[in-house]
Amino acid sequence: MAANRCTGPAMTIGNMRSHGVTSIEVTCGCGHSALVDADGLDDLVQLPDLRRLLRCSACRERPIDVRPNWREHKAQGKGGHANS
Repeated sequence: MAANRCTGPAMTIGNMRSHGVTSIEVTCGCGHSALVDADGLDDLVQLPDLRRLLRCSACRERPIDVRPNWREHKAQGKGGHANS
């Protein structure tokens, strides 16, 4: 597994929502993946905390990989530069 190279603060659910992303992509080492709706989560929850709390629904293992579902961001047309 690659080393964690992030040095800044962890992304929160609130920060993720501010980018127009409302779901989380979760992936397990067993190959199972799913999209999780983040509507019920508090804005202050940090994504790395979810990695330790969530469990794979297929094999029941943890930790799992947790990322914002950035496809939502691009689907809204926010992925590129605007031409004025």
